[in-house]
Amino acid sequence: MRVDELLKVAICNLKDRARAAPQVPPPSVFTEHGAIMAATLLNSPRATELSVYVVRAFVELRGMLASNRELAGKVHALERKVSVHERNIAELVDSMANLLTTPQTPPKRPIGFVHPQEKTDKPACKTISKASKKT
Repeated sequence: MRVDELLKVAICNLKDRARAAPQVPPPSVFTEHGAIMAATLLNSPRATELSVYVVRAFVELRGMLASNRELAGKVHALERKVSVHERNIAELVDSMANLLTTPQTPPKRPIGFVHPQEKTDKPACKTISKASKKT
């Protein structure tokens, strides 16, 4: 292989590796362990004394964060329950409103024989016209 071919292969390899490697941003905060390590680098009594306070503050913050997460989880669960109940109540109110506003059906005709005198919309007996008698 020539030098220019080797360079092309090497550049392609580097590009493939760069694509495959995850892009992780550098950390922007210290943990309590990082604070202790920084204090040991300084190697002074004041630095070690302050590192103890820093570790205590980190432990307290972690406890507060954990309790807030629990509280946030409980609030979220309550919100879900309330939204479900709210939907159910809205459905009940809608169905009750439908029941209250449903028009009543007109009275049905009675089944069976109806006496001619009880009929008000039609004459009691049929009259035969003269035209029908001739046939």
